[in-house]
Amino acid sequence: MSVTEIARSFVIPVRPDVQQQLSRLIQQPEPSLRAVCALIRRDVSLYANIMALVRMGHADGHHPVISLEQAVRQLGRRRLCLLLKAAACDQQNDTAGLEHFWDEACEVATLCAGLNRYLPCVSAEEAFLLGMMHACAVPLMVRYDGDYQRFYDEACLLDLTDQQQLEQWQYHHDRFFISSQLARCWRVPGLLCDVIAAQPHYIHVLKSEWHGPRLCRLLCLLLLAVEFSLKFETLWGRADEYQPVVRMEQVLRYLGLTCDELEWLEQQLFGHLSVDDHGMVPGSA
Repeated sequence: MSVTEIARSFVIPVRPDVQQQLSRLIQQPEPSLRAVCALIRRDVSLYANIMALVRMGHADGHHPVISLEQAVRQLGRRRLCLLLKAAACDQQNDTAGLEHFWDEACEVATLCAGLNRYLPCVSAEEAFLLGMMHACAVPLMVRYDGDYQRFYDEACLLDLTDQQQLEQWQYHHDRFFISSQLARCWRVPGLLCDVIAAQPHYIHVLKSEWHGPRLCRLLCLLLLAVEFSLKFETLWGRADEYQPVVRMEQVLRYLGLTCDELEWLEQQLFGHLSVDDHGMVPGSA
């Protein structure tokens, strides 16, 4: 079976605590839409699945920009309950060791949406979706490559280009390409999928004239969000030290930003962050 075929059949595990809380919430007589969406934004699988289900309703192939709130309304309580039950019954839902994956996805998504206000590229919802799906292949890699979790923990602070080369050398595939394939299977817009795949090739992409400005700008947005997420992990006490995984000078050169402007941007985002026991609150940046 090819990597693409595996990606098509793989179900991203749902975060158990989110599944349980959401199940209780939607059983209430009049659950708060805002509270429902806040929980969904903490989980890659539920968020991407709901957005994909709504896109499937547009048979003409046009996927209008739609907010999660609109998507939940269209889906309805009954279908949301069925989605949660299916997730609970899914035999692939092995969640051991995936806490960091869920936290990072939520952080990068929140920061992408926050950065999009200062460096507008797409809608806030699409920016959030990009961050959510940027490394969505990690659970698949963990499932099919027995030692990938150890490898990922050891290699995650290398430059993205080095990470991709090491993964190719050791596993003959990498999470960036597979993440882009998973995202396509979940009906994520093609441009966002291309950005996900381009992460380890950012130096070439940003120097080349063959890639469109929207892709390059979105790629810069994602790379900044990844870096800010690593800094947040250090500030939050979840990482011992901050180590960059992107050569930031290339990103700044493309965006026309100085180091001082980057620091100001970071201060603005971190100044508006909300945190709780789980870390960064989705949508707060």
